[in-house]
Amino acid sequence: MTQAWNQIFSDNKRAVTLYHVTKSKSNLTGTEQLSYDSGASVELIFFKTDVRYEFGLEGLIEKGDCLVFDKPNNNSLQRDDKIVVDGETFLIRQVITWRSRDLYVFDACNGYKI
Repeated sequence: MTQAWNQIFSDNKRAVTLYHVTKSKSNLTGTEQLSYDSGASVELIFFKTDVRYEFGLEGLIEKGDCLVFDKPNNNSLQRDDKIVVDGETFLIRQVITWRSRDLYVFDACNGYKI
């Protein structure tokens, strides 16, 4: 499985700029504050998608503007990281780790254009 994933990654990867987030709480208001590093060029699998919606208990739920896939332990993607591709900025909102048995295969992320 890992060898097949490595081949898929090498065939479909592209260079993007990744900004990792650092979260902190305000001492005065208790609100969460986000700050970003200076960014680095990394290789990820990135697909822009049409906006998709799914039905949920709350009504229609937007599912994102892009999909991002990363190799295990490669870039440590997390919620609220930013990715810049071709001048467009996307905010990562959901990170799902895919496993096969006990083998860590890849991270899949939903992103929203900001």
